[in-house]
Amino acid sequence: SPSTLPYTAPVHVRVSSRGFAEMPSLPQFAAPKQDTNVHPEANEIVESFRDEIVAFHTAVDGRLVSVHTLINNIAVANNKPPMPPPAIAFLVELKQDQKTGPDGPIITEEQLIAAFKKLVPAKDDKQVFEDKVVTHIREATDRLKYVAKVYPEIKQALTDFHRKIGGNSDKLYEWFCDLLPEGASVPKQAFLGMMMRVPPTMETVPLQAFLAGVRDNMDEKDTADRFIEVCEKHACQAC
Repeated sequence: SPSTLPYTAPVHVRVSSRGFAEMPSLPQFAAPKQDTNVHPEANEIVESFRDEIVAFHTAVDGRLVSVHTLINNIAVANNKPPMPPPAIAFLVELKQDQKTGPDGPIITEEQLIAAFKKLVPAKDDKQVFEDKVVTHIREATDRLKYVAKVYPEIKQALTDFHRKIGGNSDKLYEWFCDLLPEGASVPKQAFLGMMMRVPPTMETVPLQAFLAGVRDNMDEKDTADRFIEVCEKHACQAC
């Protein structure tokens, strides 16, 4: 439901010509250390990048699902396993009565900033934190600004296509594969579990999950014309 976190830990899938690299399995989560054990300089380090963190928060309207994606991308980029939803909820100190939107919980700027403070290892200084974390925040924000311009142009085409095929997961997967670079491949389970954020065995993907999955996995290489073309092509094939 909208008030719950996604089924699986979302990871923004960037597919290259080499194809899909299988993500590591999720280990049992070890809870973040409490504030008394947080790096003494973490507050100063993170506060120095407050503007970047707030810019990302604004770009995603505080959606926890998007925060989850960002943190998992940062983890994977630094050779760490992605966090499952309960871990993210604990990290941001999600409250039972937290405001929710169509995509789930909405967190505040201060919750996001506090979460990053918990993630600063004692051995890291400001430069290391910028290299390991802030660069990814900036990249994500730039991508989101681009998506904010393109997504409204394709939303209706996506909606019409989804309605035409009744959300059938096989047909959605065929559509997705048509969008991949030549020679690239992504397993159907990864498409459903990581990108659509639904159970990998689900036969019908809800419209909201489809739209959110597309929006959250677009990047600067994606164009409105290409999306609309592929949507129309596969909608016609379903006639």
